[in-house]
Amino acid sequence: MDTVKLFVGHGAAFRHAAHHLGVLEFHQIAALSMYHCRPVFLERRYAGAWHHLTGEWKVRSRGEAFVD
Repeated sequence: MDTVKLFVGHGAAFRHAAHHLGVLEFHQIAALSMYHCRPVFLERRYAGAWHHLTGEWKVRSRGEAFVD
């Protein structure tokens, strides 16, 4: 049976989690952000690997202040 779990939280926490799940490289944590109220979907495959299914990460501009 397919299951969808919804997690609501802080963008930095989600980027760190995505890194630990193997979805993002370490250097991408600081290079990306998340758009307000726009979802990012991650999917767990049968073999246990995770991947980015859909939803856009916000690419930070060079020199942009970190607010998250």
